Amino acid sequence: MKHHSQELFELCTDTKSIPRRRARSVSPSAARTNQRRGLDQSSNSLRPKSGGGDELWDPWPDGDFERLLTWEEVLRTDNLSEHWACQPGGGDKRGSESALAWSQGKKTRRVCLGVITCDEPTCEVVTRPQTRRAGIMGQLNASCLCGSQLKHIDCGVTSVLYSFKGGVYYIHKGIHHHPKQTHILHLSRDERTRFEQIVFENPAAGPAALIAGRNSITGTRESVSTISTVLLNQDRVKAELQALRGKSTRNFVDDFAEFQKNHPGYVLYSQFEAVTVVVVQTQFMVSQLVTDFIEDEAVNGIVSDAAHGFWYSSKDLLIISSTYSALLACWVPGLMTYANGVSLLVHATEYAGGWSGGAVADSHQVWDHLLVMLSKEISWMNFGRTKLRGLGEWIHSWDTPREEDLIQNFMSAEVSKELDDILLPHIASLQKLLDSPDLNQYGAEAYPVIDYILRSKKKPDVCQNCTLVLGECSWCFRSSRKMAWWHAFGACFHSRGCSPKGQ
Repeated sequence: MKHHSQELFELCTDTKSIPRRRARSVSPSAARTNQRRGLDQSSNSLRPKSGGGDELWDPWPDGDFERLLTWEEVLRTDNLSEHWACQPGGGDKRGSESALAWSQGKKTRRVCLGVITCDEPTCEVVTRPQTRRAGIMGQLNASCLCGSQLKHIDCGVTSVLYSFKGGVYYIHKGIHHHPKQTHILHLSRDERTRFEQIVFENPAAGPAALIAGRNSITGTRESVSTISTVLLNQDRVKAELQALRGKSTRNFVDDFAEFQKNHPGYVLYSQFEAVTVVVVQTQFMVSQLVTDFIEDEAVNGIVSDAAHGFWYSSKDLLIISSTYSALLACWVPGLMTYANGVSLLVHATEYAGGWSGGAVADSHQVWDHLLVMLSKEISWMNFGRTKLRGLGEWIHSWDTPREEDLIQNFMSAEVSKELDDILLPHIASLQKLLDSPDLNQYGAEAYPVIDYILRSKKKPDVCQNCTLVLGECSWCFRSSRKMAWWHAFGACFHSRGCSPKGQ
Protein backbone atom coordinates (compact mmCIF):
# COMPACT_ATOMS: atom_id res chain seq x y z
CA MET A 1 0.00 0.00 0.00
CA LYS A 2 1.43 3.33 -1.05
CA HIS A 3 1.93 6.22 1.31
CA HIS A 4 -0.25 9.21 0.52
CA SER A 5 2.83 11.36 -0.07
CA GLN A 6 4.15 8.90 -2.66
CA GLU A 7 0.79 8.88 -4.46
CA LEU A 8 0.79 12.65 -4.51
CA PHE A 9 4.37 12.72 -5.79
CA GLU A 10 3.49 10.34 -8.64
CA LEU A 11 0.43 12.39 -9.42
CA CYS A 12 2.45 15.60 -9.59
CA THR A 13 5.01 14.09 -11.94
CA ASP A 14 2.34 12.82 -14.34
CA THR A 15 1.93 15.54 -16.94
CA LYS A 16 -1.20 13.89 -18.43
CA SER A 17 -3.30 14.45 -15.35
CA ILE A 18 -2.42 17.62 -13.50
CA PRO A 19 -5.29 18.78 -11.33
CA ARG A 20 -6.08 22.45 -11.36
CA ARG A 21 -6.98 24.66 -8.48
CA ARG A 22 -9.31 27.53 -9.02
CA ALA A 23 -7.24 30.69 -9.07
CA ARG A 24 -7.90 33.36 -6.50
CA SER A 25 -9.79 36.28 -7.95
CA VAL A 26 -7.72 39.30 -8.84
CA SER A 27 -9.00 42.84 -8.71
CA PRO A 28 -9.66 44.50 -12.10
CA SER A 29 -7.02 47.15 -11.41
CA ALA A 30 -4.35 44.51 -10.68
CA ALA A 31 -5.31 42.57 -13.79
CA ARG A 32 -5.02 45.69 -15.94
CA THR A 33 -1.63 46.47 -14.42
CA ASN A 34 -0.27 42.98 -15.17
CA GLN A 35 -1.62 43.08 -18.69
CA ARG A 36 -0.19 46.53 -19.33
CA ARG A 37 3.27 45.54 -18.12
CA GLY A 38 3.28 42.29 -20.04
CA LEU A 39 4.63 40.40 -17.04
CA ASP A 40 4.52 36.66 -16.59
CA GLN A 41 1.24 35.38 -15.28
CA SER A 42 1.49 33.19 -12.19
CA SER A 43 1.03 29.47 -12.58
CA ASN A 44 -1.35 27.44 -10.44
CA SER A 45 -0.10 24.02 -11.55
CA LEU A 46 0.70 21.47 -8.88
CA ARG A 47 4.04 20.72 -10.47
CA PRO A 48 6.46 23.61 -10.89
CA LYS A 49 7.36 24.43 -14.44
CA SER A 50 10.97 23.80 -15.40
CA GLY A 51 13.08 26.89 -15.86
CA GLY A 52 16.17 27.29 -17.99
CA GLY A 53 15.98 23.70 -19.22
CA ASP A 54 16.32 22.31 -15.67
CA GLU A 55 13.71 19.58 -15.25
CA LEU A 56 14.74 18.77 -11.69
CA TRP A 57 13.83 22.05 -10.04
CA ASP A 58 12.20 25.35 -11.00
CA PRO A 59 13.56 28.31 -9.01
CA TRP A 60 10.15 30.01 -9.44
CA PRO A 61 7.94 27.50 -7.52
CA ASP A 62 4.24 28.37 -7.84
CA GLY A 63 0.94 26.69 -6.96
CA ASP A 64 0.14 23.86 -4.56
CA PHE A 65 2.47 20.88 -4.81
CA GLU A 66 4.71 18.58 -2.80
CA ARG A 67 8.04 17.05 -3.81
CA LEU A 68 10.37 14.46 -2.33
CA LEU A 69 14.00 15.03 -3.28
CA THR A 70 17.10 13.08 -2.32
CA TRP A 71 20.11 14.79 -0.77
CA GLU A 72 21.93 14.47 -4.06
CA GLU A 73 19.13 16.32 -5.82
CA VAL A 74 19.06 18.96 -3.09
CA LEU A 75 22.77 19.52 -3.59
CA ARG A 76 22.36 19.80 -7.36
CA THR A 77 19.65 22.44 -6.90
CA ASP A 78 21.74 24.53 -4.48
CA ASN A 79 19.57 23.60 -1.49
CA LEU A 80 16.34 24.16 -3.48
CA SER A 81 17.14 27.82 -4.08
CA GLU A 82 14.30 30.13 -5.11
CA HIS A 83 14.30 33.40 -7.03
CA TRP A 84 11.37 34.70 -4.99
CA ALA A 85 12.35 37.10 -2.19
CA CYS A 86 11.77 34.84 0.82
CA GLN A 87 12.24 35.28 4.53
CA PRO A 88 13.52 32.07 6.16
CA GLY A 89 11.94 30.79 9.32
CA GLY A 90 12.28 27.83 11.64
CA GLY A 91 9.75 25.26 12.78
CA ASP A 92 9.31 23.15 15.84
CA LYS A 93 12.36 21.77 17.62
CA ARG A 94 11.12 18.20 17.74
CA GLY A 95 12.28 17.25 14.23
CA SER A 96 15.64 15.75 13.36
CA GLU A 97 17.61 15.41 10.13
CA SER A 98 18.45 11.84 11.10
CA ALA A 99 14.79 10.82 11.24
CA LEU A 100 13.72 7.98 8.96
CA ALA A 101 10.33 9.53 8.10
CA TRP A 102 10.03 12.95 6.52
CA SER A 103 7.18 13.91 8.86
CA GLN A 104 9.61 13.62 11.77
CA GLY A 105 12.35 15.56 10.02
CA LYS A 106 13.67 19.03 10.79
CA LYS A 107 11.12 21.63 9.72
CA THR A 108 11.96 24.99 8.15
CA ARG A 109 9.83 27.62 6.39
CA ARG A 110 10.16 30.14 3.60
CA VAL A 111 7.71 33.03 3.33
CA CYS A 112 7.55 35.06 0.12
CA LEU A 113 7.82 38.80 0.70
CA GLY A 114 6.37 39.83 -2.65
CA VAL A 115 7.86 42.66 -4.71
CA ILE A 116 8.23 46.42 -4.70
CA THR A 117 6.78 48.19 -7.73
CA CYS A 118 6.25 51.75 -8.91
CA ASP A 119 2.89 53.55 -8.88
CA GLU A 120 3.61 54.93 -12.33
CA PRO A 121 1.69 52.71 -14.83
CA THR A 122 4.35 53.01 -17.55
CA CYS A 123 7.27 52.10 -15.25
CA GLU A 124 8.24 48.44 -15.37
CA VAL A 125 10.78 48.40 -12.53
CA VAL A 126 10.16 45.47 -10.18
CA THR A 127 12.45 45.55 -7.14
CA ARG A 128 13.36 42.74 -4.79
CA PRO A 129 12.34 43.62 -1.21
CA GLN A 130 14.75 43.16 1.66
CA THR A 131 14.14 40.35 4.15
CA ARG A 132 13.41 42.59 7.16
CA ARG A 133 10.51 44.98 7.58
CA ALA A 134 12.78 47.84 8.58
CA GLY A 135 14.71 47.38 5.35
CA ILE A 136 11.51 47.31 3.30
CA MET A 137 10.34 50.57 4.88
CA GLY A 138 13.68 52.12 3.99
CA GLN A 139 13.21 51.04 0.38
CA LEU A 140 9.72 52.55 0.27
CA ASN A 141 10.96 55.86 1.63
CA ALA A 142 13.17 56.24 -1.43
CA SER A 143 11.87 57.18 -4.85
CA CYS A 144 11.81 55.03 -7.96
CA LEU A 145 14.40 55.54 -10.68
CA CYS A 146 11.71 57.35 -12.65
CA GLY A 147 11.00 59.65 -9.70
CA SER A 148 7.62 58.17 -8.74
CA GLN A 149 6.59 56.60 -5.45
CA LEU A 150 7.25 52.95 -4.65
CA LYS A 151 4.75 50.52 -3.18
CA HIS A 152 5.08 47.08 -1.64
CA ILE A 153 2.96 44.19 -2.91
CA ASP A 154 3.02 41.62 -0.11
CA CYS A 155 2.62 37.92 -0.86
CA GLY A 156 2.80 35.57 2.11
CA VAL A 157 2.98 32.33 0.10
CA THR A 158 4.72 29.74 2.28
CA SER A 159 7.02 26.81 1.56
CA VAL A 160 7.68 24.14 4.18
CA LEU A 161 10.77 21.90 4.04
CA TYR A 162 11.22 18.71 6.06
CA SER A 163 14.86 17.58 6.14
CA PHE A 164 15.31 13.92 7.11
CA LYS A 165 17.70 11.05 6.45
CA GLY A 166 16.35 10.27 3.01
CA GLY A 167 16.42 13.86 1.72
CA VAL A 168 14.04 16.84 1.81
CA TYR A 169 10.27 16.79 1.54
CA TYR A 170 9.14 20.10 0.02
CA ILE A 171 5.60 21.47 0.34
CA HIS A 172 4.53 24.62 -1.48
CA LYS A 173 1.21 26.26 -0.69
CA GLY A 174 -0.24 29.23 -2.54
CA ILE A 175 -0.05 31.19 -5.78
CA HIS A 176 2.13 34.23 -6.36
CA HIS A 177 -0.24 36.95 -7.58
CA HIS A 178 2.57 39.38 -8.22
CA PRO A 179 5.12 39.78 -11.00
CA LYS A 180 8.61 38.29 -10.84
CA GLN A 181 11.32 40.69 -9.79
CA THR A 182 13.65 41.65 -12.59
CA HIS A 183 16.76 41.02 -10.49
CA ILE A 184 17.48 37.43 -9.48
CA LEU A 185 20.22 36.06 -7.25
CA HIS A 186 20.62 32.36 -7.97
CA LEU A 187 21.92 30.23 -10.82
CA SER A 188 20.20 26.98 -11.74
CA ARG A 189 22.16 23.76 -12.06
CA ASP A 190 22.19 23.93 -15.86
CA GLU A 191 23.19 27.60 -15.81
CA ARG A 192 26.05 26.91 -13.42
CA THR A 193 27.21 24.01 -15.61
CA ARG A 194 27.30 26.27 -18.66
CA PHE A 195 29.21 28.91 -16.70
CA GLU A 196 31.79 26.37 -15.50
CA GLN A 197 32.24 25.07 -19.04
CA ILE A 198 33.07 28.55 -20.35
CA VAL A 199 35.51 29.16 -17.50
CA PHE A 200 37.31 25.84 -17.99
CA GLU A 201 37.60 26.48 -21.72
CA ASN A 202 39.11 29.91 -21.09
CA PRO A 203 40.87 29.76 -17.69
CA ALA A 204 42.90 32.94 -18.17
CA ALA A 205 39.86 35.19 -18.71
CA GLY A 206 38.83 37.53 -15.92
CA PRO A 207 35.33 38.69 -14.98
CA ALA A 208 35.25 41.55 -17.49
CA ALA A 209 36.45 39.32 -20.34
CA LEU A 210 33.87 36.66 -19.53
CA ILE A 211 31.07 39.22 -19.59
CA ALA A 212 32.32 40.86 -22.79
CA GLY A 213 32.57 37.48 -24.50
CA ARG A 214 35.29 35.30 -25.92
CA ASN A 215 36.16 34.02 -29.39
CA SER A 216 34.84 30.54 -30.07
CA ILE A 217 35.68 28.04 -32.79
CA THR A 218 32.76 29.23 -34.89
CA GLY A 219 33.99 32.78 -34.72
CA THR A 220 31.11 34.06 -32.63
CA ARG A 221 31.57 35.64 -29.23
CA GLU A 222 30.01 33.83 -26.30
CA SER A 223 29.35 35.77 -23.11
CA VAL A 224 28.41 34.42 -19.69
CA SER A 225 25.80 37.17 -19.52
CA THR A 226 23.70 35.18 -22.00
CA ILE A 227 23.38 32.37 -19.45
CA SER A 228 21.56 34.42 -16.84
CA THR A 229 21.02 38.05 -15.89
CA VAL A 230 22.78 37.20 -12.62
CA LEU A 231 26.06 37.13 -14.55
CA LEU A 232 25.65 40.68 -15.81
CA ASN A 233 27.16 41.87 -12.54
CA GLN A 234 30.96 41.86 -12.71
CA ASP A 235 31.34 41.46 -8.94
CA ARG A 236 29.04 38.41 -9.03
CA VAL A 237 31.08 36.88 -11.85
CA LYS A 238 34.24 37.52 -9.83
CA ALA A 239 32.73 35.77 -6.79
CA GLU A 240 31.65 32.79 -8.91
CA LEU A 241 35.16 32.56 -10.38
CA GLN A 242 36.77 32.57 -6.94
CA ALA A 243 34.41 29.87 -5.71
CA LEU A 244 34.96 27.76 -8.81
CA ARG A 245 38.74 28.04 -8.90
CA GLY A 246 38.90 27.37 -5.19
CA LYS A 247 37.34 23.96 -5.85
CA SER A 248 39.83 23.09 -8.57
CA THR A 249 41.71 19.83 -8.17
CA ARG A 250 44.87 21.56 -9.41
CA ASN A 251 47.27 23.04 -6.89
CA PHE A 252 49.68 25.93 -7.00
CA VAL A 253 52.73 23.73 -7.49
CA ASP A 254 51.26 22.24 -10.67
CA ASP A 255 50.23 25.65 -11.97
CA PHE A 256 53.66 27.13 -11.22
CA ALA A 257 55.45 24.25 -12.93
CA GLU A 258 53.25 24.65 -16.01
CA PHE A 259 53.90 28.41 -16.01
CA GLN A 260 57.66 27.84 -15.97
CA LYS A 261 57.29 25.33 -18.80
CA ASN A 262 55.28 27.76 -20.91
CA HIS A 263 57.66 30.66 -20.17
CA PRO A 264 61.19 29.22 -20.04
CA GLY A 265 63.85 31.51 -18.61
CA TYR A 266 61.38 34.00 -17.15
CA VAL A 267 61.61 32.75 -13.56
CA LEU A 268 65.24 33.18 -12.50
CA TYR A 269 64.89 31.87 -8.99
CA SER A 270 62.13 30.53 -6.74
CA GLN A 271 62.15 29.50 -3.11
CA PHE A 272 59.06 28.32 -1.19
CA GLU A 273 60.08 28.12 2.45
CA ALA A 274 59.62 30.29 5.54
CA VAL A 275 61.13 33.02 3.38
CA THR A 276 59.37 32.78 0.01
CA VAL A 277 60.96 34.58 -2.92
CA VAL A 278 60.21 34.42 -6.65
CA VAL A 279 62.49 36.42 -8.96
CA VAL A 280 61.47 37.03 -12.59
CA GLN A 281 63.14 38.84 -15.47
CA THR A 282 62.76 39.23 -19.22
CA GLN A 283 65.53 39.58 -21.78
CA PHE A 284 64.72 43.27 -22.13
CA MET A 285 65.29 43.72 -18.40
CA VAL A 286 68.66 42.01 -18.74
CA SER A 287 69.71 44.46 -21.44
CA GLN A 288 68.95 47.41 -19.17
CA LEU A 289 71.07 46.33 -16.22
CA VAL A 290 74.49 47.04 -17.69
CA THR A 291 75.30 49.99 -19.91
CA ASP A 292 78.50 51.02 -21.63
CA PHE A 293 78.29 54.68 -20.63
CA ILE A 294 77.81 56.87 -17.56
CA GLU A 295 75.13 59.55 -17.44
CA ASP A 296 76.08 63.02 -16.27
CA GLU A 297 72.95 63.30 -14.15
CA ALA A 298 72.32 61.37 -10.95
CA VAL A 299 70.45 58.54 -12.69
CA ASN A 300 73.15 55.87 -12.66
CA GLY A 301 72.84 52.68 -10.71
CA ILE A 302 69.94 50.47 -9.67
CA VAL A 303 67.05 51.68 -7.54
CA SER A 304 64.97 49.11 -5.63
CA ASP A 305 61.57 49.80 -4.14
CA ALA A 306 58.77 47.63 -2.75
CA ALA A 307 55.01 47.95 -3.25
CA HIS A 308 53.01 46.82 -0.19
CA GLY A 309 49.52 46.92 -1.70
CA PHE A 310 50.00 45.04 -4.98
CA TRP A 311 49.18 41.50 -3.80
CA TYR A 312 46.06 40.26 -2.05
CA SER A 313 47.91 39.97 1.27
CA SER A 314 49.20 43.31 2.53
CA LYS A 315 52.34 41.72 4.01
CA ASP A 316 53.46 40.38 0.62
CA LEU A 317 55.72 42.63 -1.42
CA LEU A 318 56.42 43.34 -5.06
CA ILE A 319 60.05 44.46 -5.20
CA ILE A 320 61.14 46.15 -8.44
CA SER A 321 64.77 47.02 -9.17
CA SER A 322 64.86 49.70 -11.86
CA THR A 323 67.50 51.35 -14.00
CA TYR A 324 67.27 54.57 -15.98
CA SER A 325 66.93 54.18 -19.74
CA ALA A 326 68.36 57.11 -21.67
CA LEU A 327 66.63 55.90 -24.82
CA LEU A 328 63.19 55.81 -23.22
CA ALA A 329 63.93 58.73 -20.89
CA CYS A 330 62.38 56.93 -17.93
CA TRP A 331 63.10 54.31 -15.29
CA VAL A 332 62.51 50.74 -16.46
CA PRO A 333 62.41 47.52 -14.38
CA GLY A 334 65.49 45.36 -14.41
CA LEU A 335 64.32 42.73 -11.94
CA MET A 336 60.98 41.93 -10.27
CA THR A 337 60.65 39.93 -7.07
CA TYR A 338 57.78 38.54 -5.03
CA ALA A 339 58.51 38.24 -1.31
CA ASN A 340 56.32 37.23 1.61
CA GLY A 341 57.62 39.99 3.87
CA VAL A 342 60.60 42.20 4.68
CA SER A 343 63.62 40.61 6.29
CA LEU A 344 67.35 40.17 5.93
CA LEU A 345 66.86 36.75 4.36
CA VAL A 346 64.40 38.16 1.80
CA HIS A 347 66.91 40.68 0.47
CA ALA A 348 69.81 38.23 0.66
CA THR A 349 67.78 35.66 -1.28
CA GLU A 350 66.67 38.29 -3.78
CA TYR A 351 70.26 39.28 -4.54
CA ALA A 352 71.43 35.68 -4.59
CA GLY A 353 68.57 34.49 -6.79
CA GLY A 354 68.54 37.50 -9.08
CA TRP A 355 72.10 38.61 -9.63
CA SER A 356 73.86 35.31 -9.01
CA GLY A 357 71.06 33.21 -10.45
CA GLY A 358 71.40 34.29 -14.03
CA ALA A 359 70.36 37.93 -14.33
CA VAL A 360 73.28 38.44 -16.70
CA ALA A 361 75.72 36.12 -18.38
CA ASP A 362 78.29 37.02 -15.71
CA SER A 363 76.64 38.19 -12.49
CA HIS A 364 79.88 39.94 -11.44
CA GLN A 365 79.47 42.22 -14.45
CA VAL A 366 76.71 44.10 -12.67
CA TRP A 367 78.78 44.45 -9.51
CA ASP A 368 81.82 45.58 -11.50
CA HIS A 369 79.67 48.22 -13.16
CA LEU A 370 78.48 49.51 -9.80
CA LEU A 371 82.02 49.66 -8.43
CA VAL A 372 83.17 51.70 -11.40
CA MET A 373 80.46 54.22 -10.69
CA LEU A 374 81.33 54.26 -6.99
CA SER A 375 85.01 54.80 -7.72
CA LYS A 376 84.08 57.83 -9.84
CA GLU A 377 81.98 59.13 -6.96
CA ILE A 378 79.05 59.65 -9.31
CA SER A 379 76.36 58.42 -6.92
CA TRP A 380 75.88 56.50 -3.72
CA MET A 381 72.57 55.00 -2.68
CA ASN A 382 71.66 55.22 0.97
CA PHE A 383 70.50 51.62 1.49
CA GLY A 384 68.32 50.85 4.45
CA ARG A 385 69.92 48.70 7.11
CA THR A 386 68.03 45.59 6.06
CA LYS A 387 68.84 46.02 2.38
CA LEU A 388 72.49 46.76 3.10
CA ARG A 389 72.84 43.69 5.30
CA GLY A 390 71.05 41.64 2.65
CA LEU A 391 73.48 42.90 0.06
CA GLY A 392 76.35 42.04 2.33
CA GLU A 393 75.04 38.55 3.01
CA TRP A 394 74.81 37.95 -0.71
CA ILE A 395 78.31 39.27 -1.41
CA HIS A 396 79.75 37.43 1.56
CA SER A 397 78.34 34.18 0.22
CA TRP A 398 80.35 34.35 -3.00
CA ASP A 399 82.88 31.63 -3.45
CA THR A 400 85.78 33.98 -4.23
CA PRO A 401 87.04 36.45 -1.58
CA ARG A 402 85.25 39.71 -2.37
CA GLU A 403 87.70 42.00 -0.55
CA GLU A 404 90.32 41.25 -3.17
CA ASP A 405 87.74 41.74 -5.92
CA LEU A 406 86.81 45.12 -4.50
CA ILE A 407 90.39 46.34 -4.54
CA GLN A 408 90.97 44.88 -7.98
CA ASN A 409 87.91 46.60 -9.42
CA PHE A 410 88.88 49.86 -7.76
CA MET A 411 92.35 49.67 -9.33
CA SER A 412 91.02 48.70 -12.76
CA ALA A 413 88.49 51.53 -12.85
CA GLU A 414 88.69 53.75 -15.89
CA VAL A 415 90.90 56.74 -15.27
CA SER A 416 89.02 60.04 -15.39
CA LYS A 417 89.39 63.58 -14.16
CA GLU A 418 87.17 62.73 -11.18
CA LEU A 419 89.79 60.33 -9.78
CA ASP A 420 92.30 62.28 -7.72
CA ASP A 421 95.79 62.26 -9.23
CA ILE A 422 97.28 62.01 -5.76
CA LEU A 423 95.91 58.50 -5.32
CA LEU A 424 97.10 57.07 -8.63
CA PRO A 425 100.81 56.71 -7.75
CA HIS A 426 99.91 54.98 -4.51
CA ILE A 427 97.19 52.60 -5.71
CA ALA A 428 99.36 49.59 -4.92
CA SER A 429 99.92 50.91 -1.40
CA LEU A 430 96.18 51.30 -0.95
CA GLN A 431 95.67 47.63 -1.72
CA LYS A 432 98.35 46.63 0.76
CA LEU A 433 97.04 48.94 3.47
CA LEU A 434 93.43 47.82 3.25
CA ASP A 435 94.28 44.14 3.03
CA SER A 436 97.20 43.77 5.38
CA PRO A 437 96.71 42.36 8.90
CA ASP A 438 99.84 44.22 10.08
CA LEU A 439 100.38 47.81 9.03
CA ASN A 440 103.64 48.35 10.92
CA GLN A 441 105.66 46.95 8.04
CA TYR A 442 104.68 49.96 5.90
CA GLY A 443 106.32 53.29 6.33
CA ALA A 444 106.26 56.60 4.58
CA GLU A 445 104.58 55.24 1.43
CA ALA A 446 101.36 54.83 3.39
CA TYR A 447 101.06 58.47 4.43
CA PRO A 448 100.01 59.84 1.02
CA VAL A 449 97.12 57.36 1.00
CA ILE A 450 95.99 58.44 4.47
CA ASP A 451 96.42 62.05 3.44
CA TYR A 452 94.18 61.43 0.42
CA ILE A 453 91.46 59.97 2.64
CA LEU A 454 91.63 62.96 4.97
CA ARG A 455 91.61 65.57 2.23
CA SER A 456 88.77 63.87 0.31
CA LYS A 457 86.37 64.30 3.23
CA LYS A 458 83.80 66.99 2.56
CA LYS A 459 82.63 66.98 6.18
CA PRO A 460 85.74 66.68 8.38
CA ASP A 461 83.73 66.76 11.59
CA VAL A 462 81.78 63.63 10.67
CA CYS A 463 84.60 61.12 10.70
CA GLN A 464 86.72 61.00 13.82
CA ASN A 465 88.36 57.68 12.97
CA CYS A 466 90.69 58.79 10.20
CA THR A 467 93.89 60.13 11.75
CA LEU A 468 97.51 60.37 10.69
CA VAL A 469 98.27 57.57 13.11
CA LEU A 470 98.90 54.68 10.79
CA GLY A 471 96.15 52.04 10.84
CA GLU A 472 93.84 53.57 13.43
CA CYS A 473 90.90 53.93 11.00
CA SER A 474 88.44 51.23 12.07
CA TRP A 475 86.54 51.68 8.80
CA CYS A 476 89.35 51.38 6.28
CA PHE A 477 92.02 49.07 7.64
CA ARG A 478 91.51 45.38 8.25
CA SER A 479 93.79 45.32 11.28
CA SER A 480 91.57 47.85 13.11
CA ARG A 481 88.25 46.96 11.56
CA LYS A 482 85.38 46.39 14.01
CA MET A 483 82.60 45.56 11.56
CA ALA A 484 81.96 43.59 8.39
CA TRP A 485 83.78 45.09 5.45
CA TRP A 486 80.63 45.90 3.46
CA HIS A 487 79.35 47.97 6.43
CA ALA A 488 82.74 49.63 6.67
CA PHE A 489 82.74 50.39 2.97
CA GLY A 490 79.32 52.10 3.18
CA ALA A 491 80.21 53.93 6.40
CA CYS A 492 83.41 55.28 4.88
CA PHE A 493 81.57 56.67 1.88
CA HIS A 494 78.91 58.24 4.11
CA SER A 495 81.56 59.84 6.32
CA ARG A 496 83.11 61.48 3.27
CA GLY A 497 79.76 63.07 2.45
CA CYS A 498 79.38 61.24 -0.82
CA SER A 499 75.99 61.85 -2.43
CA PRO A 500 74.49 62.14 -5.90
CA LYS A 501 75.60 65.15 -7.87
CA GLY A 502 73.60 68.28 -7.32
CA GLN A 503 72.65 67.43 -3.74
